[in-house]
Amino acid sequence: MATKTRRIQKLLVANRGEIALRVMRSAREMGISTVAVYSEADRNAPFVRFADEAVCIGPAPSKESYLVFDKIIKVCTDLKVDAVHPGYGFLSENGDFCRALEKAGVIFVGPSPHAMKVMGDKLAAKEAVKGHGVPLVPGTEGAVSGLDEAIKVAKTITFPNGHRCQYFVLMFWSPWPEGRTPVPSVESLAFGWFKPDDLPADCMRSLPASIAAYERFRASGVFQMI
Repeated sequence: MATKTRRIQKLLVANRGEIALRVMRSAREMGISTVAVYSEADRNAPFVRFADEAVCIGPAPSKESYLVFDKIIKVCTDLKVDAVHPGYGFLSENGDFCRALEKAGVIFVGPSPHAMKVMGDKLAAKEAVKGHGVPLVPGTEGAVSGLDEAIKVAKTITFPNGHRCQYFVLMFWSPWPEGRTPVPSVESLAFGWFKPDDLPADCMRSLPASIAAYERFRASGVFQMI
């Protein structure tokens, strides 16, 4: 049975600035009328003037305007909008927004909520593409449990020649395990795996910046670099 295709005649762009303007220009070339939603601060912005219709949805802060999808859906209903293009940023990766549009009978120009959920998590995304023969970079099957496991795994991975210094720095955005002493220095661990003479000159130049970043955050107790 053939799937019924619905033609988009009116498109709301749930974004602002140059992003919104580019989408609207493409829509106009395709014979699709456009609707802009804007904050009070963007009232005279080019994308607002370019759109066939425009509706103010709130004050300047995005959390009170561009990120409030109930307001956007109301505009869709009031103006009989067929579809919403999210641009990028803002609500473009918000599965709840996508589902709310679907419930309201409005097309979301983008991936499905399921795709957003899967691809928004690196481990889930890796698992999803594995069965389709997509080449994957070397790494663990799941999240590492801590610093010791990360060091063990890192020593087994073949790092690309000429880019090794970009790969021996690993980050863990989690509290220190109870009783663990923070790693004393990025430099000492790095050179424990790679001799300075083996590192390309460009990598050596970038090392001080990595060390400086580590030293700035090491006292926070919420992040480790090795």
